[in-house]
Amino acid sequence: ARYLDVGCGGGIFAESAARLPTTASVTAIDPSPEVLAIARAHARRDPALRPPQLTYLPATIETLPVPATPADRFDVVSVFEVVEHVDSPAEFLARCAPFVKPGGWLVGSTIARTWVSWLTTNFLAED
Repeated sequence: ARYLDVGCGGGIFAESAARLPTTASVTAIDPSPEVLAIARAHARRDPALRPPQLTYLPATIETLPVPATPADRFDVVSVFEVVEHVDSPAEFLARCAPFVKPGGWLVGSTIARTWVSWLTTNFLAED
C-alpha cells in the first residue's frame, strides 16, 4: 500500500505505516521545517525508514501536485489531528480527495470535537 500522511508532524503515524509489511511507501508532508527536522532525525535511527520507504516533504496538500493518473494516487491518505488547524475543513478535505486511489481510504481524526477540547488543544497543549 502507498500512504500519504498530510500534516505528518513528528512522523508518529508515518513511521508506523512505513514499518507495516504491506507498505510500499509513505510520503509524509508538513509545512513546518522544524517538525520535519524532528521527524527526519527520529527516522534516521531506523535503517528501514529510508526513502522511498519513508519520504518527508516540506509541503501542504495545496502545494503538492495532484497525481496525473489514478495509478499514481495513494491507497491511504491520512489527516490525523489536522482538520482543526485549517480555515475551511470542507475545502481541505476536498483537496485531499484527488490523492486517493479509486477504492482507497481518506482517514483522519480530530481532537477538537467540543469547545473544551478545542480550547485545551489550541491554547494549552500547543502554546
